[in-house]
Amino acid sequence: MSFEYIPGPVCLSLKWVLERPIQPLPVPILAVLCGGWSYGLIPYCGPGTRKALWDNEQAFLNALSSHLNGQGIYTLRLISRENGSVPDDSTLTQGAGHDGVLLALRDIEGPVIWTPDHMVFIGHGMGSYSCCQLASYGIRPGGYIFAGGIYSDLEVILSQKYLLPIELQKKQGSDEQSVVPDSLSLLISENMGAILQAIRKKRSRIQLQALNEKIEIRLNQDLYSGDETPRTMFRYITSPTLVIHGSSDLDVTVWNATSIEQVVRKNVATPERIILEDRDHWFRMVPGSIGRHMKDRVSGASFFYEQDERFLRECSSFIRRIYGVHEAQQEALKRGSHLGHDHIRKRVPKESG
Repeated sequence: MSFEYIPGPVCLSLKWVLERPIQPLPVPILAVLCGGWSYGLIPYCGPGTRKALWDNEQAFLNALSSHLNGQGIYTLRLISRENGSVPDDSTLTQGAGHDGVLLALRDIEGPVIWTPDHMVFIGHGMGSYSCCQLASYGIRPGGYIFAGGIYSDLEVILSQKYLLPIELQKKQGSDEQSVVPDSLSLLISENMGAILQAIRKKRSRIQLQALNEKIEIRLNQDLYSGDETPRTMFRYITSPTLVIHGSSDLDVTVWNATSIEQVVRKNVATPERIILEDRDHWFRMVPGSIGRHMKDRVSGASFFYEQDERFLRECSSFIRRIYGVHEAQQEALKRGSHLGHDHIRKRVPKESG
C-alpha cells in the first residue's frame, strides 16, 4: 500500500510514495531512499541514454524498497507518475534533490507521526550528497547508509565516467563486435575538455550540439568549489553510518568509500564499511573480465546484471542493529521471505588516522 505525496506543480511528472510493509516492525522505521541521479550535474548519472539510466535507477530503488518492506521497514522513494515516462533534468533536479526530499518529509502522511530519529537516510551515488545537505540543515536521523557514495571532486567523477566510452573505442579498434556508445554519451565524452573548462570558469551552464544530439548541462558551482562540495559535506554526518561499495564500480571508485568512512569517523565513533567483491555501482554481479564489464557498462548491458542480495541484506541488517531490533523479533517475517541470512560479510578493516 502506498501513500502519495505531490511536491507541487513544478514536479507534476514525479511523486514521492510511502510504501508500507505488510508486517511492520514493533518500532516504526522509515528508510528514505535518495536515488543516484546527478542533480543538474550530468543528467541521470551517465553514461547511457536518459531512459535507460532512469529505468535502471528505478529498478535498483524498487528492489531495495521491496526488500526493506519485506523486513518490516517503511520506505519513501521517488517515482514517475506515468509508467515509463522520463522526467526532464530540471524537474528531476528539483524533485529528487534535498529540497524535494524536505517537502516530502514535511507533508508525509500516516500511519504514524514520523520524526528524524525513526528514519534512516540511504543515499546511492549522488544521493549521498542530498543526505549530507539534509544533515547540514540540522536533521539528524537514526542512521545513514552511503551506497556507492561520492566523495571525489566531481571533475574527477565526470572524467572517470565519460572518458570510458572514448577509452573503449580506442581499445576495440576494428573489432566487428565493438560497442558503439549512445550518441548523448559520445557527445559528452568528446566535449569533456570544454565541460571542465566551463567549470573552471564558473559558468552556470554549457550547451553541446552535434548532428543528431543537443544537450544543455547546468553547472551548479556549489558542487565544484567552496564549502558545499561533496567531500566537505560529510562533516555534518553525526549518526551511525554504513558505507557500502562494490569493488568493480566503474562509476565511483572504491576509494570514495574509504574516504567517506575516514571523514565520518571524526564525528561517529564506529562507522561501518563493507566492500562487496566484483560488484558494480548497483551492487550487481560482474561477469567475466574488466574489458567485458567496460563494454557492458557503455552499452547498458550491465543494467541487467543479476542483483547481489547481500547488499540488500546488509542494509536491512544495519538498520536492525542501530534500532536494536533482533532477529528473534522477525521470525514471522523471515519465514515468509525468500532471502537467507547465511551469507558471509566481507568487511574491510578500519584504517587508523
